[in-house]
Amino acid sequence: MKVKLLLSIVLLTGCSPKYITKTTKIPPSTKEGKACFKSCNQKYNSDKQAFIQKCQDKVRACAIETERRVTANFYKYKEQYQKDLLTYKRALVDYENSMIVYREKMDDYRDRQSELREEYDNTMDEYYDKKRDYREQLSKYEEWQEERDENEANKIACHASPPNKYACQKVKLYEDKYRFSFSSDRPKKPRDEPSRPHKKKSLSKPIKPLKPLMPTEPVLSHIIGKEKDKCASSCEYPLENSCFSSCGGVIKHEKICVENCE
Repeated sequence: MKVKLLLSIVLLTGCSPKYITKTTKIPPSTKEGKACFKSCNQKYNSDKQAFIQKCQDKVRACAIETERRVTANFYKYKEQYQKDLLTYKRALVDYENSMIVYREKMDDYRDRQSELREEYDNTMDEYYDKKRDYREQLSKYEEWQEERDENEANKIACHASPPNKYACQKVKLYEDKYRFSFSSDRPKKPRDEPSRPHKKKSLSKPIKPLKPLMPTEPVLSHIIGKEKDKCASSCEYPLENSCFSSCGGVIKHEKICVENCE
């Protein structure tokens, strides 16, 4: 059912009519209206041309003035470049001195990191040794505990009526095994399992100094081009031509079906 509904929607959407809007201009029918339109249109075109010409003249004048001003003041750009170059050289000396200190700090940092890594590895080795000893002690204790529990069960079986001879033999073997041993020699339950050591926090890495940027030597043509870009303008006339409608013309908008029309 859902598939049929979806298919119906797709078919209906694909077959929907498509429209365009057609604009028709009907010029003024009266003699006065035609004269009005002609006069208005001539004035609009004249004002538009005058605006564009004035704008273009202004852009050209701006470009000429910019080139003259930049050329006349180019020595200031050179002076500023020399100042920036001197500042750069001083900053470069500071940077090279800072790099010496930075390299020394990096050497200390690597040495200390290596020491910390070695300390941590040694700590981990100790941890694994303790953990291995703990497991060995625990295994021996559990084996002894099982052997003791089994002996207690054999004792009960040996003293039963009739006694279990095999159980009595096992009891005797157990007693012979531990006849001359002290309680302190018997396996003891180990203490808590050793905890894994926490990894030490890494050291703060020294920050590398930033190398200063060398100033760019000024080029007259590049500066002129950059400054001239500020003079750019589209010089588009901002007003629309409304002569047609103001002089009695009629503009009609008609919606026309162009596809999948019934």
